[in-house]
Amino acid sequence: MSRDARISRNLTKDVRIGIGTGFGTGYTNFYGIGSFQDAATYTRYGDVTAFVKGANFGFRTFLNYLSARPGFSTYYLGDPSYRGFAEQQVWDNELTWADRFRTGQSEHVVTVGLGFRFKAIAWNYLADTSYAEHHYNGFAQDAVRIGERLTVVASIRGDYVPFLRRLIPSPRASVIVKPTRQDAIRFTVSSAFRK
Repeated sequence: MSRDARISRNLTKDVRIGIGTGFGTGYTNFYGIGSFQDAATYTRYGDVTAFVKGANFGFRTFLNYLSARPGFSTYYLGDPSYRGFAEQQVWDNELTWADRFRTGQSEHVVTVGLGFRFKAIAWNYLADTSYAEHHYNGFAQDAVRIGERLTVVASIRGDYVPFLRRLIPSPRASVIVKPTRQDAIRFTVSSAFRK
């Protein structure tokens, strides 16, 4: 069973806001074979999200929640309970700002942003039953249009990774050539990290 509600509205011509939430429950049964008993998992999950979008700025936040209770489908009188638990929360926030301007014959579109994500998990399968991490990131990009046929994009992103305890940069650059109105050729070089 799940329920969901979302709404968004224009406050002005350039400013739009939105909010939403959803939740649900679930039951999954795993049939046992031979001497293995049937197992089942009861889950609950939900989210809350909100955003504000303007002509030059944007802010978005969301919170996700998941709770699971796995174990045997049935227990006999006197048997120990092997029911487990797992819970996780993710809270994500992102703030962006963008603007365009001209320098000589070139047009720039500059975008900058900051982000924060909190991740927490509690699980009796882990040696330490709970973990929490704070992730930070920031990025900047400049897309320069030179004439009608050439665009150069340069960007840099930095992620603070709690597991590594350091900031990891991820630069990227692209050159886009439009030989005709219908065609575009892109050359890209980048360095991305995966934890």
